[in-house]
Amino acid sequence: MMDFALSKSAPQFSPRQRKYLERHTQLSLEKVFNIQQVHGRRVVLATRRSYQAQTKIPQADAVVTQEVGVPIAVRTADCLPIFFCDTRHHVIAVVHAGWRSTRKRIAEATLQLMREKFGTRAKDLKVVFGPALRSCCYEVGKEFLRYFPQEVSHRNGRLFFDLVAANKRQLIALGVRPSGIVDRRKCTFCQPGYASYRRDAEQSTRMLSVMMLKDEK
Repeated sequence: MMDFALSKSAPQFSPRQRKYLERHTQLSLEKVFNIQQVHGRRVVLATRRSYQAQTKIPQADAVVTQEVGVPIAVRTADCLPIFFCDTRHHVIAVVHAGWRSTRKRIAEATLQLMREKFGTRAKDLKVVFGPALRSCCYEVGKEFLRYFPQEVSHRNGRLFFDLVAANKRQLIALGVRPSGIVDRRKCTFCQPGYASYRRDAEQSTRMLSVMMLKDEK
């Protein structure tokens, strides 16, 4: 886990994403902390100091910041975007949780970095699950019975995985209060308006999930 720069060039952002974000938030995408997602458990810290010192886009699947005015983001198209907010210490994180990074416990790694750097306590954490491929549509192979025995269900002779439940179970085991977890309950595959790689394959777009701390003054 290391500090990396805010990306001054963000090649993963589409023209449509740039236009939408700038129109609705007045943010320049050149100032969004951009990561190259690799389905692992690496978490990076976004700071203004690192922005001034570096331009490298890090390989990671979660970003943490306590800096006001520093937008952090992940891109998803079936994977689960998770938004963390420590309301006591004013720290936020955004997580890209596919099944691989969930198996590697990316949520745990994110909370660990927040705890080490800023003193975040699990019971103070507010968590929101965004749109993702849900158990209604997430058909998987038999190997998932080994990976996630509690979150795989049998239906009509087929196996389905609950990605959200797996992350929720991990977070609660870490001490996050169930009342502090909000699930938007949106399936990217069967509900309209969401990007889904499983549905659209190479034609799929990506959804951009952005968080930023604002000055309360």
